[in-house]
Amino acid sequence: MKKVKTQVDLVRPVGAQVTVVSGQNIGIDVDVSLRLQSGYTTEGVKTEIDDLVQKYFDQIAFELNYVSIGQLGRLLFEAQGVIDYESLSLNGQKTSVALGDYGTPVIGTVTLNAI
Repeated sequence: MKKVKTQVDLVRPVGAQVTVVSGQNIGIDVDVSLRLQSGYTTEGVKTEIDDLVQKYFDQIAFELNYVSIGQLGRLLFEAQGVIDYESLSLNGQKTSVALGDYGTPVIGTVTLNAI
């Protein structure tokens, strides 16, 4: 952190005030019921869903100040074997999750239930 502040001080415009703060990890628990194609199991699709969620979190880090429940719902359909989903919740709520100005999402517990 000190190295970053020193570097910013070297390149900032004269007279500009710069504040350097570290991001705060915000754990996001995902709970969803999935309707799967024949032959697929929740255990079988979990790794792919975890990877898709992680890629989304990496993409929005420091870009958005919330995790979109709609975008996560859309991502579920990208996982091979997923036909539909119900009851998607993030951190126990059926809404998007605010991250604040310096929050970055990290995967918490991902619970997949079969319909």
